[in-house]
Amino acid sequence: MPRALSDIVDEICEGGWLKAPARSEVLEQIALVKRIPKLPNVKALRFKAKKAAELLEAETTPEIDASIPVVVRQLALLTKVSGPDPRFNDLQWLCAHAACVLIEEFGTRRPVGSEDGNTHAITQLIYEAITTKPQSGASCLGAAKSALAWRKSIKVLNLKRSKK
Repeated sequence: MPRALSDIVDEICEGGWLKAPARSEVLEQIALVKRIPKLPNVKALRFKAKKAAELLEAETTPEIDASIPVVVRQLALLTKVSGPDPRFNDLQWLCAHAACVLIEEFGTRRPVGSEDGNTHAITQLIYEAITTKPQSGASCLGAAKSALAWRKSIKVLNLKRSKK
């Protein structure tokens, strides 16, 4: 049976990871992640565009509308779309990002991406709050490390810009 959202939020707030009573902020981050739509499967998009272009090219005759080659060219552009690794779980990454935000704002320590680190633990709890099912540790650990690395790279870019 899924745990209640209030129980998960209590565990995040009382787990010793956050120094301030951040209950409303935790709920806000969970709501924010829930509102973000699921990202499209880029591999499937490329495959469908390739098939549609092949079908259109096969059916093109001089009598058919001259705009079909334009559509085929546009579909060809979609076949070159790239995206994250198909194994990438965008919801886990968004949960990890929300965990990083909470830790940076209200944490008692800096974000840590190890298996027993604060980012990993909060990521798992946020994921459980959104999906209503507990997440395995290994899959959320990769997302936590990825989100931490991304946030670190953004901070470096911001520092470089501010020095100019």
